Formats: sequence, structure tokens, C-alpha cells
Amino acid sequence: MTEYQPRKNEIPNEVVKLYATRLTEQELKDALTFYKSPIGKKLLAESQFILTESVKRAEVWGMKLRDEVSVKIRAELKKRGHNI
Repeated sequence: MTEYQPRKNEIPNEVVKLYATRLTEQELKDALTFYKSPIGKKLLAESQFILTESVKRAEVWGMKLRDEVSVKIRAELKKRGHNI
């Protein structure tokens, strides 16, 4: 682990570079001001929950859609003489 310790900042540095290529300095300052505001702080505090819950809901939605499509495909195949 000590061998890789000096590299621990590589990803955060890449993310910083990414922000710097997509946003101006003023936009970054404005974003920082926002995230220091009460609503910005709340958004940061809730963002992990919202992201996790969004993924869960997308998975449930995907499973329901898969089941609906499966039923339709099986019905169509049955009409065509394929019994699955």
C-alpha cells in the first residue's frame, strides 16, 4: 500500500482538471458560493441518498419493463407457433 500512497490524488486531480475544462473560473466561484448556501449544503447532504435511490428506482423500472416486454415477446412467439 505504501508504494501506491503517492498516487492517491491522481483521480481527484483528474476530476479537478475536468471541471476546469468545462467551467470558467467565475462559474466555479459561483458554484462554490451556491454550495456554501443553505440549499447548496442541503443538496450536498442529500445527493448520495438521491443518487442511491435513483439507481434503485431505475433498477425496479428496468425489471418491470423487462417483464412487460417478455410477456409481449412470448405472446407474439406463441402466435407464430413457437411455444416457450
